[in-house]
Amino acid sequence: MDSLIELIDNRIDKALSKSAHVNSLIGQVIAASNGRYDVKLFTTGAVYNLPNYSGSDVSIGEQVYVYYSGGFLSNQTAYIGASLNKPALTTFIHGIAFLGSLSLTPKKIASVYFLNTAPTTINLVFNAVISSDSVGAVTFTILVDDEEYEYEPAVTANDGYTHCSFTLPVELSEISSHNIDIKASGVGAVTQIKAYIFGVSITESDWVVTGENDYIYIVRDNEATLLIYIGSYTQIITPFTMDGAPVTKISNSCFMNTPVEAVMISNGVITID
Repeated sequence: MDSLIELIDNRIDKALSKSAHVNSLIGQVIAASNGRYDVKLFTTGAVYNLPNYSGSDVSIGEQVYVYYSGGFLSNQTAYIGASLNKPALTTFIHGIAFLGSLSLTPKKIASVYFLNTAPTTINLVFNAVISSDSVGAVTFTILVDDEEYEYEPAVTANDGYTHCSFTLPVELSEISSHNIDIKASGVGAVTQIKAYIFGVSITESDWVVTGENDYIYIVRDNEATLLIYIGSYTQIITPFTMDGAPVTKISNSCFMNTPVEAVMISNGVITID
């Protein structure tokens, strides 16, 4: 009988180690160094040196949940996932909407700019209404820090109004400033947009990554030139691309008589004249 129970336990442990199942234990933070924390488990007394992915600061003496995947706990597989009895303050940051007609070329229709003060996972919430007098596809592309996200929602626009909405978790492992852009292509016109993020350890960013809607520009020989800034932001970062072409040149009068107070020139710009 004992052999049978041992065999069952071994098979359960083996199945857990290969699965995405997440286990949790309770421990206490006893030391901190170089962004990692020594956590002593209440069940075994073992101490593990772990990163903090809870989205909030933890301090020595605090009780925390330790999460780990599968059936094996180690410094490499485990992390601090939550702090006991300490509510996390959720922050909502609203995005900027750019309404107007769509075309076959992807066009930026919404942006959110923010900073994260600790590794965290946020949620992007998006709602849009498309008006069209014909039937056709509308495809949305999500870019996180100018990198396309794997999820690409699409809807079929009908004669009238079509609604698209989604909520998307976005993991942020690096502490930095970030931008999330949503582009759309297809038939019809975007008449309403609501885009925002919510989560912990995030705050609004003063710097805005600008795009196609913020400039008069030209594209020649697959290189874009920024001619005149027509946006309203005061601290801006120039775009890396315009209509898919790299920005390599900026007119020396681009920011004259505009509200711009500070400019960060993106990599790739070769000439300002």
